[in-house]
Amino acid sequence: MSLAETFQQILDALPSDWTDLELDLRIADESQYVDSAVALTRPGGTLVYCTCSLEPEEGVDIVSDLLKRDAGVRRVPLTASEVGGVADFISAEGDLRTLPCHLPDADSRLGGVDGFYAARLEKL
Repeated sequence: MSLAETFQQILDALPSDWTDLELDLRIADESQYVDSAVALTRPGGTLVYCTCSLEPEEGVDIVSDLLKRDAGVRRVPLTASEVGGVADFISAEGDLRTLPCHLPDADSRLGGVDGFYAARLEKL
């Protein structure tokens, strides 16, 4: 049984905390995983790619490379209203990007958020 174009929504998440060698190997694998996730997504379906890493090569670069090599996928920008109204969380491309400097507080133990990246994509 083929699972091609079976799923309406897929979440693909890259773990963090890799060594440099593991990261190089993992990024190559992740490109294949993303391609597989696209193949499993129905036309009109949503694929969310996310990672809790601040490294571009683990987040935005994976998505940018996918969009360059697959014309059958498009980015669906997020809006501030979808992330609690915090416009700083939205990148110029419309992706979710949180940083430790976001949501500061006078008490540093209470301020900031973890670094996180997510892109919403649609299979055409």
